[in-house]
Amino acid sequence: MTQTPSLDQIRKLPFFFILGRPRSGTTLLRTLLDAHPNINIPLENSGMIHLYFKYRRVGNWDRRILHSFLDDFRNLHYIGSWNLDWDSIRALSDQVPGGELAFHEAIRVLYFHYLSEFSKEEILCLGDKSPLNSLYSKDLYHAFPGAKYIHLVRDYRANLASMSKHDIFSPSSTVILMQWKKSVTQIDRLAREDPEHFLQVRYEDLVMDPVSTYETICYFLRVKFSAELLDPKYR
Repeated sequence: MTQTPSLDQIRKLPFFFILGRPRSGTTLLRTLLDAHPNINIPLENSGMIHLYFKYRRVGNWDRRILHSFLDDFRNLHYIGSWNLDWDSIRALSDQVPGGELAFHEAIRVLYFHYLSEFSKEEILCLGDKSPLNSLYSKDLYHAFPGAKYIHLVRDYRANLASMSKHDIFSPSSTVILMQWKKSVTQIDRLAREDPEHFLQVRYEDLVMDPVSTYETICYFLRVKFSAELLDPKYR
């Protein structure tokens, strides 16, 4: 990786979300995008949206609040599997003037310091993936001004069939289908209002035509496309 950018540069990095219901290919797409040398997108973190609800009304992010937020983030269930450079995060957070860091900027600092298994060059874009977020797209839209959204959609029948095979999901087909409809309806409404920041990708296209689909996604994120990134041996 090139020289670490300043706090001001990190807080301005473009940010995107992969939105999609469970069993819709979000993990596959996250892996493909994290393989990109200019993108950092950590492992799944379903706790981030809950921290947003906790901290969204904080008006003045002084150092005490920021350190409390970092502690809460570190204690999230999924973060134990992350590889984060906490020393660098703490050092950078100590440079923050009182009240001058927004929630989405604090998230950028954390996500930038995720140490991916893939080799990185200059980080030009940061991303997030959690199927839970597909139910909170409106909240994310307000929490992350200017962010982009990749909406990964799988046919509802195939999605239901896949989720029904796993006991970690609701045993009710009605609940699964209602959540599918809720997420798609909410995201589609936002996409109609702000089409520049939304890209819908069909799961079936990602699987059947990965090269052109991945190229479209790279263009949407304004990063260089390389078919080499789709090679399973790429590191």
